[in-house]
Amino acid sequence: MPAERYYQSHPLGLNEIVVLDGKEHHHLVHVMRVKLNEIVEIVNGTGVLASAQIINISKNHAELQIVDRQESSAPSWNLHLVQAITRMNRLDTILEKGTELGVTKFTLFPGEKSERNGITPSQMERLEWITISALKQSGRLYLPKLYTLSSLFELPLAPPVFYGDLHSYAPKLMEVWKDVEPGNDITFLIGPESGFSEKEHNYLKNSEALGVSLHPNILRSETAAIAACALISHMHS
Repeated sequence: MPAERYYQSHPLGLNEIVVLDGKEHHHLVHVMRVKLNEIVEIVNGTGVLASAQIINISKNHAELQIVDRQESSAPSWNLHLVQAITRMNRLDTILEKGTELGVTKFTLFPGEKSERNGITPSQMERLEWITISALKQSGRLYLPKLYTLSSLFELPLAPPVFYGDLHSYAPKLMEVWKDVEPGNDITFLIGPESGFSEKEHNYLKNSEALGVSLHPNILRSETAAIAACALISHMHS
């Protein structure tokens, strides 16, 4: 595998001419210093891994021709991480590490105790690019989907659903996992730094979501998200 992969959302058909511009062009030309006729890899986030030859490099874009392609099946199971909106640098970490750990869908919502009330279009664009960068770095071929809600109560919940519970009586995730035996669609919810509100907690309980403990210590949101994804990925594999 080359040192870097590049992303383009096209089908990447054999012999197709692909144009890289913006960040991908900058990385290709100014960071990796790729030259004419060299071969690089391109992914499209929907299972295709293509080899492409550089056929033209200009100031603002590069043209590549697909010379080989492989297509992989979609993941055999889905992990949906529902994350309360927190500080942007923490969301950056959550989406980056979550993508590396196999999350197939992220949903962000402003919790009643969240530090932030929403995501701006420019912030959403940044978060999407973080998932793309993590996709390329990790070797994954399917890009996670990214959504936002205006509140947790908009989210339809169907078991099995787990959420991080700070109460001392919450069972450990690994203990609950043995009893539930989740199938191929798993949802895990992480609250804000201050935890879920009483109303949110009741909503989760009434939706048959299972509150679980991830660690004896109280974890930051990004640590909890990474721990949950890592544990679920390990137990499901």
